[in-house]
Amino acid sequence: MVQHDGVDNQETEDRRWVLHGGSDIARFSDGYGGSIRVGLMAQYGTSSGNSEDEVSRSSHSVKGYSAGSYSTWFGHGDAQTGPYFDTWLMHGRFDNDVTGQGQRTESYRSRNTTMSIERGYKLKMAESPTAKYYIEPQAQVIYSLYRAKDHTTASGSVASDMSDNNATTRLGVRLYENRLDKHGQTLMQGFIEANWWHGPLSQTMRMDETTVREPMPADRAEFKFGVKGNVRKDLSVTGAVGVDTNMSSYKAGRVSLGVNYSW
Repeated sequence: MVQHDGVDNQETEDRRWVLHGGSDIARFSDGYGGSIRVGLMAQYGTSSGNSEDEVSRSSHSVKGYSAGSYSTWFGHGDAQTGPYFDTWLMHGRFDNDVTGQGQRTESYRSRNTTMSIERGYKLKMAESPTAKYYIEPQAQVIYSLYRAKDHTTASGSVASDMSDNNATTRLGVRLYENRLDKHGQTLMQGFIEANWWHGPLSQTMRMDETTVREPMPADRAEFKFGVKGNVRKDLSVTGAVGVDTNMSSYKAGRVSLGVNYSW
């Protein structure tokens, strides 16, 4: 991902790469016509970039691992229509490097625990012998607990108050089309998605007695489109392109590729 935002003559560029995998470990009926799936997941990611204003420039990099679990309830047995309720929990540990202009690289470790609750409804709008069309409104709440110990730099300055708790909410809608083969099975799915994200306003820390603030937009829109194709009955590939923006100083582009195997 490449991100660019300018606030108060400060510009930040960020590039991120994430490898995420998971698998169901149990599937069972809820006893009322619906189904429940429980699984485990893990990911490895890196982020690097730089920040600059009119007088200084710095670079940063982060890499780390996360692991967690998820559970999803589908109100209908086929999971293709009807309500769903999804929750997940992940905990990660990260190695962080920051290099100021003309300074040596400072390194510190951090950890983060993230929880999510999501609710949505899949509604079939129309169908033909070769395709089915759906709309899926969604709502999500994400709560994050970030922890990092105080760090003393080579020059003797103390970086503190880096720990933070924050909540992020999302309201969105997805429109998608399932293309069917001659047997009525999904061959390919194309989709477009729009989301409205809210929070948090900014990220702060203290350097000795000075509070350093990285302003972030409190609200931003996300637009995304992509396609999912079934290579085999048990193997599918998904590709998507998206952009986040607050319609002024903040914008971030995303490209993703996913592989799903069922057994």
